[in-house]
Amino acid sequence: MVTVNVIGPASGSDPATRIAGALAVPGAQVHLYGKDSRPGRKLGHVTVCGQELEPVRAAAHLAAAALEGVPA
Repeated sequence: MVTVNVIGPASGSDPATRIAGALAVPGAQVHLYGKDSRPGRKLGHVTVCGQELEPVRAAAHLAAAALEGVPA
C-alpha cells in the first residue's frame, strides 16, 4: 500500500473538481478532508494497494497529481 498526500495547488483551486481524473487511475482511493483549498495546504490523500511496489507507487502519485492539476 502506498499513500500520497494531496497538497493544495499554487492556483488555490479545489482538487475535488478533478476527482474523476484521480479515480480513473486503477486502484486509486481518494480521501479528501473537506478543507478549504489554499496553496501548500494538505487537503487529503490517495491510497493505492497492490503487490508490486513500483507500479503501486506510480499509480498513487499519478492520482495525486491529477487532483492537484499537475499534467501527467
